[in-house]
Amino acid sequence: MLGKSMSGKWASFPLWCFAKNFLHSCNIAEAEEAWMRTEAWLKSLGATIVVKDQASVKVKLDSLQFFGRPKLALDAVGGQSAVRLVEALAEGGEVVCYGCASGKAPQWTWQGFVFRELKVTGFNMRRWMSGGCGGGVLASNTTAATASKRFLPVLESLIKLMDAGLLTVAYTEYDLQEFSEALDHALSPGRCSKVLLRMPPMSVMGSNP
Repeated sequence: MLGKSMSGKWASFPLWCFAKNFLHSCNIAEAEEAWMRTEAWLKSLGATIVVKDQASVKVKLDSLQFFGRPKLALDAVGGQSAVRLVEALAEGGEVVCYGCASGKAPQWTWQGFVFRELKVTGFNMRRWMSGGCGGGVLASNTTAATASKRFLPVLESLIKLMDAGLLTVAYTEYDLQEFSEALDHALSPGRCSKVLLRMPPMSVMGSNP
């Protein structure tokens, strides 16, 4: 499995799942200043190998003797990054797009889909929660009960894994008054944790003029 998101900060859950099921995963990350820290973090989550998102990912995998060509790619960036993922896939492989953080649509060539029988699938959380109904969970023909039937079991599984210490979420909390520091942290290269703003109680907020 190939995975790519901005600065390599995609959800840790897929990496954990692949590692626990003895499946190989390769994470493609931005070649940023804090590369070694990002690489170590992704491997700690379960990534088999981590390569820089530059030049040819396929050639890089070959140089690492990663000859078992990936059959699945997860992409949330788009642009040329998504093109490099597709080039590294095995024949008949599939790329799942769940975002486009770069703001640039992937420029895939038709040859890969015709001669290598590749497939592209889009994933939208709202549509998935609604059971595939058009319009997502906000559609008039979708009830809250319908959405919860798909979402709650997944959420419960994640909570159990976190309670057991098998899945962790790295985060740093800041008070609202520390907004500038929080913003600097969020924009820092190689950041491997979520940045959370802690809001004061409503009673405190209401007392301010």
